[in-house]
Amino acid sequence: MANSETPGAGTQPWAFLVPGSPDQRTGGYGYVRQIVSALENLGQPVTLSGLDGEFPLSDETARRSLQTALTELPAGAVVVLDGLAMGGLPEVLARHRGRLKMIALVHHALADETGLDDAGRSYLYETERQALAQVDGVITTSHPTAAGLARYQVPAGRIRVIEPGVTRPVSLPPVTTKTGQSVRILCVATLSARKAQHQLVAALGYLRHLDWHCTLAGSVRRQPEYAARVTQDIATAGLNSRLTLTGELDGQALDLAWRNADLVVLPSLYEGYGMVIDEALSYGLPVLTTDGGALAQTARKPGVWQYPAGNLPELQRQLEQLLGKPDVLACLQKEARQTGQTLKSWCDAGEQFQNGVQDLLAGAPDPSRFDGGWLSLRERADHAARNDQLTRAASHWLEKTQENSPLVLDLGCGTGSGFRYLAPWFGGRARWLLVDQDEELLAVARQRVTETAPGLAVDFKLCRLSARDLPRNLPLGPTLVTASALIDLVTLEWLRTLADYLAEARAGLLVTLSYAGAFDFNEPHPDDRWLLDLINAHQQSHKGEGPALGPTAPNRLDEEMRARNYSVSLAQSPWHLGPAEAGLQNSLLEGWGGAALAQAPHEQDRINRWLAARQQAVASGRLEITVAHLDLLALPESPAS
Repeated sequence: MANSETPGAGTQPWAFLVPGSPDQRTGGYGYVRQIVSALENLGQPVTLSGLDGEFPLSDETARRSLQTALTELPAGAVVVLDGLAMGGLPEVLARHRGRLKMIALVHHALADETGLDDAGRSYLYETERQALAQVDGVITTSHPTAAGLARYQVPAGRIRVIEPGVTRPVSLPPVTTKTGQSVRILCVATLSARKAQHQLVAALGYLRHLDWHCTLAGSVRRQPEYAARVTQDIATAGLNSRLTLTGELDGQALDLAWRNADLVVLPSLYEGYGMVIDEALSYGLPVLTTDGGALAQTARKPGVWQYPAGNLPELQRQLEQLLGKPDVLACLQKEARQTGQTLKSWCDAGEQFQNGVQDLLAGAPDPSRFDGGWLSLRERADHAARNDQLTRAASHWLEKTQENSPLVLDLGCGTGSGFRYLAPWFGGRARWLLVDQDEELLAVARQRVTETAPGLAVDFKLCRLSARDLPRNLPLGPTLVTASALIDLVTLEWLRTLADYLAEARAGLLVTLSYAGAFDFNEPHPDDRWLLDLINAHQQSHKGEGPALGPTAPNRLDEEMRARNYSVSLAQSPWHLGPAEAGLQNSLLEGWGGAALAQAPHEQDRINRWLAARQQAVASGRLEITVAHLDLLALPESPAS
């Protein structure tokens, strides 16, 4: 909740500015309207206004409209600027920098829009980069979008990620078995080249032998030439009786469309989040979509099937399975209903948005936060990579302790992946304390632990994990401390604080999956080594408390623990990512590309060429990636007693 002591809070309304009418029926405008409504319900006064003119390739009308809107705001006012409205007008923002408290809301980078030529893409990149340098902070709707802003030289500490919520329907449509019945397909999206409805039409054209009807619900006015092309494709394929174009739907009409559907398909080539996926899941509807843009992470949920963006044969193959096998569709529907019940509400999203704005205006550092979707995406690879020999040695050491119920402290537990892996090794005698500084991740960990290990003694603690806060926020006398994919992000001061804490308790330490500074591909690229050097430099950049140790962390920890009379073992735990891990491969490559761009923004074209080549190899199913990690086990000379 807002309070008068927080910058930007109080009775002064926050101003939201969007291009054109705020009532437009797209995901981005829907996000803004829902956040505004939630903020008002939380007691934060808000105004929502539309700007005249053309955006983002802004004309003079747009420039005057934005200038007038900002000039009319009183000094010190908080203004949230939709990225589409401000991204092309950095010179207007510069006039109000310091006078207003400006927050950018970026759904996805303007230069990532499909259909741009090289000149247009370069222009939008440069103007948005300059515009983002004028604001006090940035809110994005997905973690992939946030990661991509590294190439715009936006420091991670000035970004907050506020994912969309859902408005759950009062009741869910009844579950139906589609044996012998037509499957009703629904695609809710503006007809545009990026949404790629033409590919859905083409795929269905090959599946006319199956029983289905498809509804395309979305505006035909935003890209009329593309809408005309889709209409012609439908006619040419002889599918006029089986494909319906409704135009834009809202309110009861859209609710009825959701309720009448059996399967939702979104063939989009790129999304900054993909709100329609969560909307479908909230109705208990199974979804078939792509891995385009943020969808590679945001749509990776039970109840959703994904295929490589733009891959028409794979779209056709997966559609054929869902349309031709009622039991497969029914199973996916069951998963979708379960997932829909776990989605956060718009009220929750509004509160997170309010807190995010206040944090950014207060200059509060963003804790080292991790996306729950990313952590889920990597969990299988993490478990496969962990070194069993060190895990077994830690388990045996724990058995030899004289304590009846030794305490295992999992530091930076995230969603509880380390617990899920280690609990079977350590048995039921150990007590667990899972600690993290991210409230959302800790809530997920609590839920999953309750579901998967109800009989174990597990507690949870939310606390800051900075070097200053670390010792005073942790319990005295743990028996074993565990951490995963953590120490390469911390400073030397942090590492020494941890080592002192361990030595005082004579506790054991098992640290796993620390990045070791190397990766390899089955198909070499001439720029691999160059990219690796940029990525490793980024790994050792400032992460909020000082320069991170990056790939040097395992060896530095080895030195610190040996200096405190510990025996230390290091073992390799590499990721081996094949075509079955395409989602993780793409997410990893995007992160590497963003890190490289943050180090060398002037080399954008070269980095993008490398990234495009690697992503093409992923899409073709031929790429294999090996990422070097190290596990470390440090034990005192005798077991803790």
